[in-house]
Amino acid sequence: METPESVGMSSERLARIRPAVEKHIAEDKIAGAVTLVARRGQIVHLDAAGLADREQGKAMRTDTIFRIYSMTKPVTSAALLTLYEKGCFQLTDPVAKFIPAFADLKVYAGGDRANMELVDLERPVTVHDLMTHTSGLTYQWLEYGSVEEMYRELDTWTDDSLPEFVAALAELPLAFQPGAAWRYSVAHDVLAYLIEILSDRPLDAYLQETLFEPLGMVDTGFCVREGALDRFSAMYGSLRIEESDSTAMQWYMRAAEGVNECLARPEESREAAPHSVFRGGNGLVSTAADYWRFAQMLLGNGALEGTRILGRKTVELMTTNHLPAELMPYELQGMYSPGRRGGHRSRPIADAGVGGRIRLVRGSQHVLLGGPGGGVDRDPDGAVPAEWVPRDCGGLSGGRVPGDRGLRAYGEGGHRVPPLRCTRAGARQARVGRVPPLQSTRLTPKPATPTPERPQKGVGTESHPYGARARAHPGLWSSF
Repeated sequence: METPESVGMSSERLARIRPAVEKHIAEDKIAGAVTLVARRGQIVHLDAAGLADREQGKAMRTDTIFRIYSMTKPVTSAALLTLYEKGCFQLTDPVAKFIPAFADLKVYAGGDRANMELVDLERPVTVHDLMTHTSGLTYQWLEYGSVEEMYRELDTWTDDSLPEFVAALAELPLAFQPGAAWRYSVAHDVLAYLIEILSDRPLDAYLQETLFEPLGMVDTGFCVREGALDRFSAMYGSLRIEESDSTAMQWYMRAAEGVNECLARPEESREAAPHSVFRGGNGLVSTAADYWRFAQMLLGNGALEGTRILGRKTVELMTTNHLPAELMPYELQGMYSPGRRGGHRSRPIADAGVGGRIRLVRGSQHVLLGGPGGGVDRDPDGAVPAEWVPRDCGGLSGGRVPGDRGLRAYGEGGHRVPPLRCTRAGARQARVGRVPPLQSTRLTPKPATPTPERPQKGVGTESHPYGARARAHPGLWSSF
């Protein structure tokens, strides 16, 4: 491990991480944690605090193995991308081309569970829909309405094999028409089945051969490797979200009440021994160091230590926002994430000039600033609370507010404005300079007044549904 100073970081500052983490270690909070910081491809901080097993008094180690749940999703997406680069499928391919049951899906159109109205698909579900969580699938623990109730009643989180799981899923209605909304879902489990179909290999074997072995991720897989069970952590939380009657609200409320029980002992967990219940949206176990190697591969434009997994252009598209403006900001159970893209939780670069307005966001509160044409002139209605205005800077400087008070700036459609120089033009003024053009596609914002659709620079409007750049190189991306 390199010294922090060798890559321009401070040992003294990094030493502050452990005390901060230890404040959160308690019976009603977390049992323990592993923290890792890297820069320029070098790990400069790797530390463990607390316990991996409270009942046994086992200390957390830097190589403790965790269940990584939805951090499985980016791994699944990267694996599918390797098959894309081999020409096995296209973004626009209907999922029914590979999974025939998806040709006969129905879509929820209203009514309660007893009197549900179902309609036909307006268009096929595509691979693109699955990768962007816009397919109409959902999760049983969400509480949007009748479709989620059906998921809970039929217990979609089962121990069935991938083919059996997807077959049962195809008998349920979609929550909305493909492409009409964004919803966190079991889509990555369907993508995992697609990997098995296209590669003619079990999911665990394909991930091992294509990602884990080449990247040196020795502790990552669907089960703890032989001889490493003593490093496997117990699992704590307010409830098991995969139980058929569990909901997000129950999960949050029990956690707020301080419930933090042992939900799974290491030796009693499915992951303690080889099994065949594979999913693309959860199920992997890993260590902090292993997952860093996967993330560093992505930061290295698809390569790590001379081993290439993905092409540079594919990784560029993988880390570009692909949601249309009308679906931004997306929300999960009422919590909005303005400008946030799936997968690696990074923020897209946007052209404020296209947006027409800038929105300040703090938590769930939104304030619109300025008028048409791009950039922000002032807060015409005096709507920005005084405490939102940075005290060390008279105005907003782009995506990040100096003296950050939880405030962010977003263009129309939820696209974050990159950080620019601070202005001192006044307590409620803001100036946005010229921003790089949109790198994503299908992000043309709605005009303030109805006008004929006009082509915009950098945004494809021809026949390909995902834009000019997608036509030139129709790569994929990760979704979370």
